[in-house]
Amino acid sequence: MTKTVEFRAPLPHSDDRRAAPRVESAGALQRWVDDSPRLTAQRRQIAAAFGTAAGPAAVAQLKPPSDPHVFTYEDSDGLVWSRDSDNRWYRPGSSPEEKVYWVEPTVLPAEADSSSGSGDGFRQTWTVGSISFIFSSGHGYRVNHHKPNVAPSKDITQLGSMNEIELAILRHIHGAGGIPAVGENGTRAITVAGEAVEYRFSRFDEGKMGIGTYYRPD
Repeated sequence: MTKTVEFRAPLPHSDDRRAAPRVESAGALQRWVDDSPRLTAQRRQIAAAFGTAAGPAAVAQLKPPSDPHVFTYEDSDGLVWSRDSDNRWYRPGSSPEEKVYWVEPTVLPAEADSSSGSGDGFRQTWTVGSISFIFSSGHGYRVNHHKPNVAPSKDITQLGSMNEIELAILRHIHGAGGIPAVGENGTRAITVAGEAVEYRFSRFDEGKMGIGTYYRPD
């Protein structure tokens, strides 16, 4: 389940069915204390809609129910998600103003869509959602990133295949790193096979982003 975080001022609820369950907060931890008959009935309704044959762990992998009559959804961690006034699912965050929204999980492809060039100019293009990610694969996936007559750099090819390195970068972009805004560029650090790896990126436009290189920092 993928989540995004937004800070929004609490809105008045004209319909009590849309009100979030009351919680007691202790820092990052929360204990749900709303055991009202309404919530209990909705939990039964959710369980019936999902089915219990596969067990609670399987339920957590499903998206919240689309049934408009269901206003709460409890995941396997015991967190209760509620419908917002704009019909999106959320759970309270660490403060009263914070709402953590549920979004469709990103599915990464198993391999690149296309490739071109050769040697240092070899490139692979991965399409994820509406964005094409163009990797300078030949420049990144090589034994030595230093110029001739300079001490060799750490060999990134020891950490995995070209696709494994590039998929790790894509997972970071669609996870903790976040998708950069148009015009943004820079360098980010990730961990691959327990070792540090850096990659340089540039978001060209709404539908295109480049990964200029990736390497193991000295």
